[in-house]
Amino acid sequence: MFFVIIGKVLRAYEGYKMASRTFTSTRRRADITAVSRQKLQDNNYHSRSNSIPLSVVADFLRAVREPGTSFTALQQFLDALDLNGEKLTSDLTRHTSGAEIATLLNDAQKLKAVDIALIFAVLEKIILMLASDSAGESFVMELAEELLSKHGKTFYYMLKTTNKSNQIKSALKLLIALATLGNRSVKLILTHFSFPSSNMSSLVTRRNTVDPQDVRACTIHFIIAMLMFGDSVSVRMLVETKGVLASFFPGLVVDRSELIHLFLSTLLDRVVKNMAISKTTKILLFNQTSLKQISKLFLWSGHKKSEKEFVEDEALSTVILEERTRVKDMALHFLTEVCSSSKFGIVFQDRAFGTGPKNCNHVLTELLRTMSFSSPYHRQLAKTILISAPDQLIHFLPSWKPGFVPRESEKWKGMMGWLSAVYGELHAPSRLAKITGPSRVQCALAFFLPSCIDSEMLTEGFADKQSVEVSFVFLKFLYGCLLRAYKMCFLLNPNERKDYVRLLSQRAVDPQLVASCYESARAKMDQVEAERKRIIEEQFVRYLLLDSTMFERDIPAVQIEASLMEELSQKMEEELASFETEFVHSKEGMEVFQPSRDKVEKKIREKERQVAAERLRTQTAQLLLHLVERSSELLNVKLMDLLLSSYGGTLSEADQTILCILRRSESTNTSECFSSSISYSAFGKIGQKLQQRRERSGVDLAREVTLAEFMEGLQTSTLQRTVAEFPVRLPLNRSNAEFIDGRIYDPAYLLPNFFNLLHGPKINVTNFIESGCLGFLVAALASLDKGIRGAACACLKILEDKIDPTHFKGKEQLRYILQMIRRASNADKPWPSLWTTMLHRFFLMMLDSRNHMYQIIMEFLLTKPMPNLDSVPEFYKLFESGNLTHVKERTFMLEVLRDGVRHYSDFEICSRTHVWELVMSLCNSPLSTPAHSHLVTEVFLAASRIPFVGRALVKSHGLFTWLAYQLSCPSEDVQINVNGQRDVEEKM
Repeated sequence: MFFVIIGKVLRAYEGYKMASRTFTSTRRRADITAVSRQKLQDNNYHSRSNSIPLSVVADFLRAVREPGTSFTALQQFLDALDLNGEKLTSDLTRHTSGAEIATLLNDAQKLKAVDIALIFAVLEKIILMLASDSAGESFVMELAEELLSKHGKTFYYMLKTTNKSNQIKSALKLLIALATLGNRSVKLILTHFSFPSSNMSSLVTRRNTVDPQDVRACTIHFIIAMLMFGDSVSVRMLVETKGVLASFFPGLVVDRSELIHLFLSTLLDRVVKNMAISKTTKILLFNQTSLKQISKLFLWSGHKKSEKEFVEDEALSTVILEERTRVKDMALHFLTEVCSSSKFGIVFQDRAFGTGPKNCNHVLTELLRTMSFSSPYHRQLAKTILISAPDQLIHFLPSWKPGFVPRESEKWKGMMGWLSAVYGELHAPSRLAKITGPSRVQCALAFFLPSCIDSEMLTEGFADKQSVEVSFVFLKFLYGCLLRAYKMCFLLNPNERKDYVRLLSQRAVDPQLVASCYESARAKMDQVEAERKRIIEEQFVRYLLLDSTMFERDIPAVQIEASLMEELSQKMEEELASFETEFVHSKEGMEVFQPSRDKVEKKIREKERQVAAERLRTQTAQLLLHLVERSSELLNVKLMDLLLSSYGGTLSEADQTILCILRRSESTNTSECFSSSISYSAFGKIGQKLQQRRERSGVDLAREVTLAEFMEGLQTSTLQRTVAEFPVRLPLNRSNAEFIDGRIYDPAYLLPNFFNLLHGPKINVTNFIESGCLGFLVAALASLDKGIRGAACACLKILEDKIDPTHFKGKEQLRYILQMIRRASNADKPWPSLWTTMLHRFFLMMLDSRNHMYQIIMEFLLTKPMPNLDSVPEFYKLFESGNLTHVKERTFMLEVLRDGVRHYSDFEICSRTHVWELVMSLCNSPLSTPAHSHLVTEVFLAASRIPFVGRALVKSHGLFTWLAYQLSCPSEDVQINVNGQRDVEEKM
């Protein structure tokens, strides 16, 4: 699709070049053209021979280098470009530079608009000729930089509304040519070109019904070119530029069909489906005003001189039906993507489905309220929106309430059919199955019956004055609602089901009213065909039977054959029983009641295989260790390759045993030949690749593993868990495997390898940061073992030295932080885990300077040349933040406390600064969120795992008193915390 639109842009742009190039007044243009042609003839210039006289280039260069030269040379050069531009521009690039060509505009303030337009035309032609020529890339980019950085005022002057249309278009065409050079040129435009100064809002209103390439069309094509040739970042910058794209929506309804299709399809591909643009930004662009302008295209009847000529009567349109349909289909497709997609569009998923106090999709509500049911396009779009955003059933449907009042009307029957289709395609049971919390009953009620159909309307539908057909259609809709409610009962627990049925009985139609209507209908159906009469009777009886089953109440007395009643009762029982069986085996039923047995069994078998494989691996490694302890001759290169290939570098029992064998091999085989054949950095998949390469080549010498390869062998999730749960009590030099945890890496293996590999010639510092390796080195500073801290400091010092010759984003900031760490490090004292955890999280966001937390932490670190390690970093500023982003800041601080309290010394630091009391006071306070309450639970759970900390929390910080309060609080969020605190009690 992207290349199709590019083709359209280029074809449209070709139309610019073929359009009238009347940049000067008619008389002046005629004079210059006549002189130009005469001079070409005097030089024996023939277009068929494709020969370029040297005087053409020479005269043009003279005009460039000698200000005030006649514009005849420029016109002659422009005409020559039309005849054989490729050779001419090729000669031009050999004799001058792009910067020199741009000097044509140095005295632009002394020139008339007509003369500047001629210069713009020449520059545009040169750029277009060289745009596809790789040899002229540097030339044309140099020209673009000069034009955009130094001659912006000339562009603004030419875009004044007081100028003639052709003069304005000359500037727009040159901007289009610059935009088509690619993303680099687009960024130059965004950097140097001021859209507010360009009168964009005035240019888009300047039309010409005769000229298909009028000023408005050229302006739109300029923006389209920037969207097409800019990358995601450039497109986002353009979209965020206030008032640019939004200015094109007014008047779109009177544009030509080709321009509408090109504009909307480009917006769809480059803006709507651009994941780099946030949903918030998209909502600011596609607000209710913009969407209303686009929805007017459903009434498009051809291009007009202005929007004042637009009429909402298609009968007056002179455009063929096929063209009108094509525009309307494009508008429907565009609005459907924007208004029904939560991934690319502006839809926010409301978990309360509109039953909460907030309207999450107010833009959609305003758009829906502008729609008319009489338009099939409006009906289709409204249906799609309601299915994608079910919360709008509550917020929007009441505005169409007058249309749902029962009456003898084909339009009303159509609306009821439409409403039935909407509710039928909602798949309410599957949506309800994903809802948790106390709002489930209210959500189920929202899926039962539209709120706009109240008791007054129910009474109206079964009044005596209504025809049999109206009551039948209305009852058929209500039967579908009641059957849907019956299905949703299976998704509710007993207490929820009881409340649900009670509330349903209050909203459902009185069965006595239905029975009375049935008796009245029987008297009115004398002239109705027997088959139709039977269908109507069965519908009434089926509803009464379902109502009786649902609410456990007696069926009102009605005149009906006993055989028919028995037959329908049996069918109803079979239908409900079959539905119950079908539902239990459906996707929703499996998710709610019976998690897939196959999946569960598969997971169990997979887990058993993993446990068995790990047990076998451990036993094999222990057997090998026993053998090599008896006979060191077994330690050959082949065995080392095999062990390294199976080594995972973790603290699992098997890996610890293999590490013991590797250390024994290193101490036993000291020969240079053996050492050169083994690379102890080649573990896991890296070792497997090197082993296979050795077997294929037959070479014994091992190739040195690079830092990039070593980092590639590390699993990101395991490395992150190692940082979060760093074994602070693990010694670097140990003789046995006392610390067993297969979920984290062994620092005793990683640190020596980092020390060796950081000495390598090339280091990608950016990858080292993003992978979490720098965070791992910082986490090691909190170790209680002096050897691990020393190894980590040595690695950080090497990294500090390595960043000097490299170039990457944030280089100076990283250098400063590493120097700060080096100054604050004490060989005899470990860093608090609170600080290393904060630094690790900071490094993960370091390369994203737009991250709000990065800016706060960076400011904090830059103002602290020597950090105070006896405090919780930035606790008060983040935890008690009054900024609009206080939720993010408080969340960040709680996560640091959860992961950072790893030792009793961390607990003491928090105690000295009253952290525990403040965290307790946050839980379930008006300032707290459910996520914060859950994080508070995790903070105390993590702290309770540390020896003596749980007891100290109870004794000195009132943990039991706080727990008692949690137990007395009935809310669900608090109950979650209470369950977590019971785990705390068990661990103390």
